[in-house]
Amino acid sequence: MGNRLVLRSLEHLSVRDDGTKPLANIVFCAPDVGVKEFHQKAPRAVELTERVTLYTCLNDSALIASSKLNKEQRAGSTVPPTILNGVETIECSILDTSMLGHSYYGSNRSILRDLFCIVKEHKGASERKWLKTQDIPFHGPYWIFQDFPLNLEWTWHFDLADNNSLEKNPADMNQQ
Repeated sequence: MGNRLVLRSLEHLSVRDDGTKPLANIVFCAPDVGVKEFHQKAPRAVELTERVTLYTCLNDSALIASSKLNKEQRAGSTVPPTILNGVETIECSILDTSMLGHSYYGSNRSILRDLFCIVKEHKGASERKWLKTQDIPFHGPYWIFQDFPLNLEWTWHFDLADNNSLEKNPADMNQQ
């Protein structure tokens, strides 16, 4: 449901005075948004954002049920995948997406690694070697996972202005 909120909120943003886009990335994960509404509102995301990514999954049981209930395919689970100029569509059904197939973007390590490359490393789909491009005549290209991304080893780093501040008593810090 958050995808619908994001799409509708973008109507209230504008490009900065210097012409730069206010957002670096928007990632739509399994959007339970009708295809028609997505095609109407997603161009605004492209206008305001450096990179727009859409994760879809043909096996998404929640979106299949929503499609039947709403009598319209959902942007996050369509045949063929939802493709729109300026949006990098990643079809994820080749990966293990769990029994319901809906929360895959938060629990599958390959997708989490892919998300890291988008948000932290600013890499487009064509730069992520584990993705393979597919082309649907009259629709355009999209990507699928052809391989598993390398596992990401990471640690948190905290830069402190005063390296001794961790050793101080918090009560003493309030008196300074």
